[in-house]
Amino acid sequence: MNEPVAPLIGTFKTPLENKERLPRKEEEAPLPAELAEKKTEEKVADEPLKSRTQTYEEGLARVKLTKSEARLIMDTLLSNGYYEESEKLGRLTVKIRTRNYQDTLRAQRTLELEQPQYPMSVNEILARYNVAASISAYGATVFVEKDDPEKAFRERLDFLMKLPGIVFQKLHEMVFKFDQKINAVFADGAPEDF
Repeated sequence: MNEPVAPLIGTFKTPLENKERLPRKEEEAPLPAELAEKKTEEKVADEPLKSRTQTYEEGLARVKLTKSEARLIMDTLLSNGYYEESEKLGRLTVKIRTRNYQDTLRAQRTLELEQPQYPMSVNEILARYNVAASISAYGATVFVEKDDPEKAFRERLDFLMKLPGIVFQKLHEMVFKFDQKINAVFADGAPEDF
């Protein structure tokens, strides 16, 4: 009796009418004009300033600065050791200032100690530390730099941790835009005799 024998692995035969498969061409459906424009704007806004080829003036225009405003920011930062700006958050005035190198090192040490497992956790720690290191006033609350910079930082961080999440998010957006502005001022191509 002839019993059917199961084929060995790898010896399956295909039907004769099968043909070689070609890779499928992925086609994206065209976006409506307003969505395509928005997507392009978002992509450009997310790119770091130095990742694209642009002139110094284009970088300043992107963050809505003139050369004279950039010169004033650069001179202030270089002569005072920091640059500070005020912004409105509802009726409150918030002051944000540039961070020191020790603020960068503090954030790095924290990341090394906490060893976050997810990119979202890394981003949250950096956001928290950057806002705490940047904020110098929140309405009537003025954070005074003390002899002990770590103690001053902890006071700002403790203050921020008590704020509503949405308020912290808005402060983070302010700091992010402020950092973009400072990066544009000090980008490659800034005139040396600025």
